[in-house]
Amino acid sequence: MTYLAAQHHGTKLSANIVRSIEQFEAMRDEWNALFEKACNPSPPLHFDWVSNWLSVHQGRFVRCDDGLRIICCRREGALVAVLPLYLREAMRISDGGRHLRFISTGEYERDEICPDYLDLLSFQETREQCVELAWSQLCQNLDRSYDRLELSDIPHDSQFVTWARENGAAHDLQIVPRGTCPIADLNGGFDKYLSRLSANTRQQIRRLLRAATQAGVVCES
Repeated sequence: MTYLAAQHHGTKLSANIVRSIEQFEAMRDEWNALFEKACNPSPPLHFDWVSNWLSVHQGRFVRCDDGLRIICCRREGALVAVLPLYLREAMRISDGGRHLRFISTGEYERDEICPDYLDLLSFQETREQCVELAWSQLCQNLDRSYDRLELSDIPHDSQFVTWARENGAAHDLQIVPRGTCPIADLNGGFDKYLSRLSANTRQQIRRLLRAATQAGVVCES
């Protein structure tokens, strides 16, 4: 399935949807090349992470024949963005049908790995056009294949989220916060990080570190 919708410096971008494990495995080299130069790389978007998750869960939640829904954006045939999704089969009536969601989410609670910074992996220069193209696939071409779209743990400043916020009403989309993911700026080392905190917070952290040391925990940087 191909959908032409965006144009970048006179060159049209196209999208295709990878539906099988075989098609996915054939993308390894170009996916890794995209990851190396993407503007938003994160571990859960790396090919090896996605591949390992599928090797564990594809027989449980993903149909082995055509359960993937990986949206790939291309410019003159070259991969410039990828949105790694799969169609999760309903395990029970309370699931509410089939869910379209990020690969590495949707496990049972006892198995979940809680990834963060899931997103459309893309180059900066084509990001805006690829976001539009990916949403076109989700809202026009894929909406008949799933009962519920659930894209969790996307950064709040992602253009993917911005598009949903601005256009969600027309497609019955909602953005539901799931909490926050704290980030510690460790530039300059751990001691430098502590110096930027309040005196009370530094005291609490040092007390916790002493307790950890007494319990036999070894901290390495």
